[in-house]
Amino acid sequence: VHANDNTLMPDARNIMIGCHHAEPDSIEHVPADTIIVNTEQIHVDEREWNDRIYFWTSRFETWDYSTRNLDKLQRVGIRDTRYLKLGFHPALRRIPADVDQDIDVLFYGSIGPRRQAVLDALAARG
Repeated sequence: VHANDNTLMPDARNIMIGCHHAEPDSIEHVPADTIIVNTEQIHVDEREWNDRIYFWTSRFETWDYSTRNLDKLQRVGIRDTRYLKLGFHPALRRIPADVDQDIDVLFYGSIGPRRQAVLDALAARG
């Protein structure tokens, strides 16, 4: 296994994460057996990057962490999809439990309408 940022290896099976950041005109450089791993929610609402995700996932085998995303991909006609079950192992903990944790709420990713409503409700409570 080799991990490279923004580098494709023509003699290896490439896995692309973050296809919503990739320009569609770069497709000519992407080997046909590349696997797309989608890590973005697409089932909730239509975001500006969904079209770009559909562009890539309609052309390559796709692995997705969300069964709801897989349903959405099927509804828009994208069939070569697989479920990528994400997991956790206790050895991955990096912050000791006795460290004072000063973060009450942490969101990864973009703030959409649903997340904004949650943040607004939390802020209203003080």
